[in-house]
Amino acid sequence: MNLRELGEDRLLRKILPQLPSNPDVIAGAGDDCAVMRFPADGRLLLLKTDCLVEGVHFPSDAPPPAVGWKAMARPLSDFAAMSGLPQFALVTLIAPATTPVNWTTQMYRGLAKAARAFGVAIVGGEMSRIDGPRAISV
Repeated sequence: MNLRELGEDRLLRKILPQLPSNPDVIAGAGDDCAVMRFPADGRLLLLKTDCLVEGVHFPSDAPPPAVGWKAMARPLSDFAAMSGLPQFALVTLIAPATTPVNWTTQMYRGLAKAARAFGVAIVGGEMSRIDGPRAISV
């Protein structure tokens, strides 16, 4: 059986019980966002990541700023679903070495525009190379 045949929900039911947890985790993997409680003062922290893959979530000829906006908007939508206030984001870009610099800067322009619109600071992330489609994770 492969992942397509199994499907996301059944895959999650297989792997989630194997993941370590913590007593301060209120809602863990499998929900829109993970929810943690800070033991010292009881405040809550929401964590979320979402990934866009070229050819799956956006076509290769999509305007790069629109790709960036969508990459930021997807996790922000999950924060809204959990009544959370997003403040910070980490961005990972995985792209072929042949990706035009202009595509990358324009995509980040879209990320930044969406982040500013919702009061989110982009505080870091990662870049990596792949011999396949581009992927952006926020």
